[in-house]
Amino acid sequence: MASNDSYLKTFIILSLLSLTASFNSYAKKTRGLKEEKFKPHMLFHPIEGCPTNSNCTKKAALLRKKWIELVHDHKLPINKKIQKLKKFKRKFGILISIWASPLGARDRSVISWRSPCSHHTKKGEEKIYIAETFLKNIKNKFVHQNNKFIPQKAFLLENSPSSKNLSIKEFFVPRDDTPLFIKQNDLYFQLEYEGVYIGLNIKDDGRMVLSNEKIPRKNSPENVVCPQVLIDKFKLETTAKSLHLGHFCQAIWDKTSKNYKTMIFGHSCN
Repeated sequence: MASNDSYLKTFIILSLLSLTASFNSYAKKTRGLKEEKFKPHMLFHPIEGCPTNSNCTKKAALLRKKWIELVHDHKLPINKKIQKLKKFKRKFGILISIWASPLGARDRSVISWRSPCSHHTKKGEEKIYIAETFLKNIKNKFVHQNNKFIPQKAFLLENSPSSKNLSIKEFFVPRDDTPLFIKQNDLYFQLEYEGVYIGLNIKDDGRMVLSNEKIPRKNSPENVVCPQVLIDKFKLETTAKSLHLGHFCQAIWDKTSKNYKTMIFGHSCN
């Protein structure tokens, strides 16, 4: 009986020592957190200005926060807002959604998330991330840093598929986005920033111009059957298989020529 009592006492003492050590370790880890006052943004991300669940630095968050605040400034007339955004763009660029490699996702100027597409996270293959970053030219980023960022391209058929002189133009576009219309060979997009939309023209050389161009209400994009010539062009892209699950085509209204032109786009998993 005494032996059992002694064993029980030893067990209790060891258990108390273990609990004390665990408590001290926990207290040490949380001491820094207690010293920092809780702020509402911490519900979503420890760093103010970072989107929820993102891999994001203070530097990237500060720049993004300034851009979003300017976009959401409802006191400014649209023309003045565009002018201020253009001034910001000349210095820092435009906040654009892109695809990134693991190396690009670690870039401190990039905000990134794990891709929701299962084929982007296959074991044994390089992972693909969804990301945001500030760009001045959407093409140059991919050409000069092609080990960090993965281009999403779209192809425009400028004439009839039956024409003898086929002309296909290549565009670099924001991640999983399509244009609303074409004007003077530029693609017009509407970028959405937390509920507010800003117009953007993209040229075939990658230059981007902020715009408040009116959207034609009677000539919206329409889904169409893809011409084989565009399918063949799309399949030549080296990133098409790893980035996209498939492709689709739309007839896009050209404001300048007053007719529809066909474009092919890749879709990831949505």
